[in-house]
Amino acid sequence: MSNQIPVHDITPPSEKSGEFIDLYASREKIHTRAFKGLFRNVRMLGGAVLLLIFFGTVWLNKGGHQAVWWDLPQRKFYIFGATFWPQDFILLSGILIVAAFGLFFITVYAGRVWCGYTCPQSVWTWMFMWCEKVTEGDRNQRIRLDHAPMSTGKLARKLAKHSLWLLIGFATGMTFVGYFSPIRDLCIDLFTGEADGWAYFWVGFFTLATYLNAGWLREQVCIYMCPYARFQSVMFDKDTLIISYDQNRGEARGPRKKEADPQALGLGDCIDCTMCVQVCPTGIDIRDGLQVECISCAACVDACDTVMDKMDYPRGLIRYTTEHNLSGQRTRTLRPRLIGYALVLLLMIGLLIAAFCMRGLVGLEVSKDRMLFRENAEGRIENVYTVKVMNKDQVDHDYVLEASGLPDLKLQGRREINVPAGEITTSACRWSSPARPKSSRHTAMKSPLPSRTSTATHMSTPKAVSSAHLFVKSTVMPVATAASPWYRHLWPWIIIAILTCSVTLSLSMVFIAVTNPDPLVTDNYYEAGKGINRSLNREVLAQNLKLHVRVHLDELTGEVELRLSGNSNPERLELNLISPTRPASDRRVFLTRSPSEPGRYIGQLQDRVEGRRFVELLGVEGDQTWRLFEEEQVDAADLTLGDEPLQAAQRRKD
Repeated sequence: MSNQIPVHDITPPSEKSGEFIDLYASREKIHTRAFKGLFRNVRMLGGAVLLLIFFGTVWLNKGGHQAVWWDLPQRKFYIFGATFWPQDFILLSGILIVAAFGLFFITVYAGRVWCGYTCPQSVWTWMFMWCEKVTEGDRNQRIRLDHAPMSTGKLARKLAKHSLWLLIGFATGMTFVGYFSPIRDLCIDLFTGEADGWAYFWVGFFTLATYLNAGWLREQVCIYMCPYARFQSVMFDKDTLIISYDQNRGEARGPRKKEADPQALGLGDCIDCTMCVQVCPTGIDIRDGLQVECISCAACVDACDTVMDKMDYPRGLIRYTTEHNLSGQRTRTLRPRLIGYALVLLLMIGLLIAAFCMRGLVGLEVSKDRMLFRENAEGRIENVYTVKVMNKDQVDHDYVLEASGLPDLKLQGRREINVPAGEITTSACRWSSPARPKSSRHTAMKSPLPSRTSTATHMSTPKAVSSAHLFVKSTVMPVATAASPWYRHLWPWIIIAILTCSVTLSLSMVFIAVTNPDPLVTDNYYEAGKGINRSLNREVLAQNLKLHVRVHLDELTGEVELRLSGNSNPERLELNLISPTRPASDRRVFLTRSPSEPGRYIGQLQDRVEGRRFVELLGVEGDQTWRLFEEEQVDAADLTLGDEPLQAAQRRKD
């Protein structure tokens, strides 16, 4: 008769009883503590400059109108003396692409510093937090105020806070709309009731959006709504500058007096004051490692440096660093990905500058009138054309119409056209030529526009301005078109080059993301959350059994020897050495109990393991599974499990 393998039911009691387990937690309000430090000063200075640019630029004038103005009804964009038309909006696409690759370059080099220092969501959120501190006090005062019953004082403080938020939101909305409608007229019309209904709608919309995003949603925008947080881990590498906690220096954590010797107490430099958590705008604990919520604002760095100064410890327990630096390796500044982004960025900036420099300052459109040709009194064939001249410059120009390409071609009517700065002038003209040209049924005619501007710096030549190539489409008179073959222009090739680079790099990023998933950020929150309660029950069971384990790893033979003490003596144990960032480096060892020596288990490790690992030990006691789980430095030395308070169990008690 064959032996049967016993089957044990390891389902936690909570699941057996049918107790509902909520895998999703509601949002807890974050009360940030005020702090001072170098990075805070840098962030405040940068935010003040950005706010000054945003709120101040809209009030500047240039050339008789607003310096920066999107004139949507007239389809013009003014920016400090330059006028851009719909035909130039491809340059806007180029600017956005350059900005995107600039963001990619900064992310590869310095992580999410854009989020922490210059992102509008962060800048406005810090401003709203300042209003909160002014009206309601610092962190502890705000917590007490939120838990206190409603009173006159509490109502007054809340009204003052929300009034400031709405005032800032209104100023933001009015300023933003002011870039599309002249701000001076908009302010007067808004307060006198003469503004258009759409003006009231958009000002109200952006006021409400600012109030909600910076006042109520705050970190929820960064965590759930912003896509940048989701794909930023794909762009990180081991040389990317991130904010990190030095575990080798900080562990083990614990409070102590300033004059105490941490080494004598068996403690690291971290005094477990949680100041780094209290100042974090997203409410994370940076000591748990890199997290998707971290926006690299360095608030925790300033707070930790302040505590280190008070304890007379060296700064840098929490700092800007890299994975290679933390592991004792050299950080590479110049690396292929960073160089690739830099080269593409420089190439696209060069193409964009060339496109700006080669942008024509005059546009010409020639179209034939709908009437048929006619024979005039001189016996010549005559056609009527409509000529539109667009002056993209900031000064007035006088243009002279000329034509060539047909024998004895004459222009009857107005030859000179005056076009004011930034305007379009339409003129009708008659072109005539001898009847039925015998040279060809299809004859090209070129119409250059020499400029007669008095200022020498604005003189235009046929090479510097647009010209119309007229093609004969009838046997009598040519019909005009304002474009030559596309491949003869520089514009299409610049656009093709930009789009080709963008598509190529986008596909490369998609390939890297698919083939090299980065496990620094949990990508399946449902699976991660599903086992939380099961792990809590297993760790509580291990604590109740008073388990203590010592593990010895033999560097030469790979033998794993484990000593187990406590109220459990299973036949078999499972030891998992889990890498925090590389699943391929995880190792699993099954250990069997020695028949001659109780509490001693033997197993074999196939590969060498070193560095910091999550060490997990699983065993079965009765019909339940217990679990020991700690983070240890795995070397050719002994590991001890069960000598520290179980974090999960402690949280369960709380």
